[in-house]
Amino acid sequence: SLTKRFTSMCHIALGLGLACAPVGGWLAVSPVFDPFPWVPLLLAVWTIAFRGHSGNSPTWWAAPATALHLTAAGLWVGALLHLILILWRMDRKRLRQVLGEAVHRYAGLALGLVVLALAGGTATALAEFTRPAQLLETTYGRILLVKLLLLMMTLALALLARRRALPANPAI
Repeated sequence: SLTKRFTSMCHIALGLGLACAPVGGWLAVSPVFDPFPWVPLLLAVWTIAFRGHSGNSPTWWAAPATALHLTAAGLWVGALLHLILILWRMDRKRLRQVLGEAVHRYAGLALGLVVLALAGGTATALAEFTRPAQLLETTYGRILLVKLLLLMMTLALALLARRRALPANPAI
């Protein structure tokens, strides 16, 4: 039957995604840069996106939008964690020398990733809702509102940190 076949394909996709994520993660921490780890990592994101609610959506763009959302959000958070770990391990003298440059480079990357994550998340949400009231009536809508509140708080903290850390040079 079609339902059993679809369920089997979803289980295979989930297994593939779960298998690719650690392989790609392990390859990504290699001391030599290699673009190969991105293949299993992106494959994992795509299989998870198509396995979730977006994969069952009648709109063709829901699963690709979810994959974009997951990729951008993952890169945003991963880059922030990477920055924190690098700065945490640095000695105080060196930290003062590189802090401004490191944060500035991260901020430029983060802005683009946040825009992509918001665009993907918005497209995913539009595929799920048929009317605005569903934001309050459905569990998905309420979770989405909580995520939006957390994102707004995160962006407000980022803006505050930026204004406090870079008051002398507003052009940066």
